[in-house]
Amino acid sequence: MKCPKCSYNHKRGKDGMSCLNCKRHFIFDPKRHANGSKSLTDAYFIKCIEKLSQNHTYYYTEDELYCFMAQQTQRSLAGCLFGAAFLTFFLTGILHALFEWGITPVFLLIPLLVFMAVRVSNKTLSRRKWAKFLNYWRKQCKKFKYEDDQLSGMITSPQLLEKPQPASEPDIYDYGAAKLLICEHDIQVDWLVMNKFHAENGIVIISENFYPEYLTDKVKELINTNPELEIYALHNAGYHGEKMVSRLRDPLNKWQLGGKEIVDLGVSMEHLAKTKIKDKIIAQYSSNFPAHGIMYHQFSQTLNHCLVTGVTFAAAYAALHSDTSTSVSGDFG
Repeated sequence: MKCPKCSYNHKRGKDGMSCLNCKRHFIFDPKRHANGSKSLTDAYFIKCIEKLSQNHTYYYTEDELYCFMAQQTQRSLAGCLFGAAFLTFFLTGILHALFEWGITPVFLLIPLLVFMAVRVSNKTLSRRKWAKFLNYWRKQCKKFKYEDDQLSGMITSPQLLEKPQPASEPDIYDYGAAKLLICEHDIQVDWLVMNKFHAENGIVIISENFYPEYLTDKVKELINTNPELEIYALHNAGYHGEKMVSRLRDPLNKWQLGGKEIVDLGVSMEHLAKTKIKDKIIAQYSSNFPAHGIMYHQFSQTLNHCLVTGVTFAAAYAALHSDTSTSVSGDFG
């Protein structure tokens, strides 16, 4: 294990769970904590957060961090089968050299090796197990009085409950926007606003539930007085999310949007295929995958491209991020 504080290469079995160099106590034990098919260490966990947040320049959600970390452990079936084939030939050579066995006994192991390859490729870090890891990390950081648990950028609950002071941040609610983005969930508003997406794109962002409440009157005024107002909807991939535009158009809905055009920018299951998020991870959400589970810097670039060009989310994502790597590599302990 590599110490995240001083980078000392620590041997877990021989040296225990405290760094011999700086005495920092390790929280994750690679013998007990596994991120899917990969052992989980403090340094690796912190590196994932740094990668996801672009070195702490972006706020991120719990779902975003989970999906990112689960994605790191998903190994391709082709790669696992290649490893099984390599192991078969390696064993053949060893056994033939030591015992002069023929190749037939070893090749009888192929079905077992293929079965193991399929099992490894299907291993996924479950949301329930990840939540336990995250809770354990927080408790241990408090126990050992670590000043920084590395999670200060994580959005876990609504933050925009009070109207900000005009002198400190007027652009949150008063920047003469000609665009309105309605999000399915409150946390999606925080995710975009706290990362300044609203200011960078001149767009008012509010949830379907009228969160933050202090924006309600401003938004209703924009809808009633600006006939050129562009209205967009952002939602999760799933039945409820994909019905969001229909709900907003319902004449009995509090939004009273009438016949105004609403552009659907929400995520669908079809769109997720473009993001390269594995099916096993998507399945953890029971057909209700959150839009805020996609890496923010990729999501925001895609959303911005949609607003400017008018193309669909899937087309924009494929054009911008089809070759983008999101893996965490290297020696991170």
